[in-house]
Amino acid sequence: MEFNKELFGFFKNCYHHEIERKDKINSYLSFPLAIITLIIGITSYFLNDLPGLKNDFLCISFYLLFFCLLICIIFSFYYFIRSFFRYPYDYISYSLDIHQYIEDLKVYNSNVEDVKKVYIENEFHDFLMEQYIVFSTNNAKNNEKKTYHMQRTFISIVFALIFLISTAIPFYVLKYNYPQNIQKVEIINLEESKAMSNSENKDKEKTQKTKEPQKPARPKGRRIMEGENKDPSQINLENEKE
Repeated sequence: MEFNKELFGFFKNCYHHEIERKDKINSYLSFPLAIITLIIGITSYFLNDLPGLKNDFLCISFYLLFFCLLICIIFSFYYFIRSFFRYPYDYISYSLDIHQYIEDLKVYNSNVEDVKKVYIENEFHDFLMEQYIVFSTNNAKNNEKKTYHMQRTFISIVFALIFLISTAIPFYVLKYNYPQNIQKVEIINLEESKAMSNSENKDKEKTQKTKEPQKPARPKGRRIMEGENKDPSQINLENEKE
């Protein structure tokens, strides 16, 4: 009997351990998500300002490193999704269902012969132990898969950061050593434009002088109706209006 109690406690602890382990793994998901978002943001900045294609070492190295960076981002995002998506975890039955099961056993015992009667305490013990064994095993396998994909996620993020830094070096060298073509805008009839702006300013000053200042309008109050319940202050206002 003592061995059965220890065995029952062991499987119970295994079941709760795997549930707590699942929660801990899920709590780590926010960190890789933040890093992946940061990497994607910097990569989108590179995409918006790509250097022109040139047949030199810097340009070729930039695009090769940038391509490797994109591959690492894809892998990190893939393993991140795999680390939390579609994992069926098992939990013991609802308390109400267990209670109903025990009541059904009592009814069963009252309707059968003594030979066929079930010892309810042993039946409950075996039922609960079976759930602890099966469910803890399934949950442990899920946690191992999640841990595997989380490790692959962090490895992909590390490589993505390495390629991100490596890509930034030729990117900024190309950006500052080979600036983009500057568009020149020619201003025609500068004196005429100045004269027109001066005349417009004078007209505005005249109109401002001729207009009389007006008293600002009072701000309107807000009435927020939430369902059918009215605020006491709103009810008082309505009574005053009546």
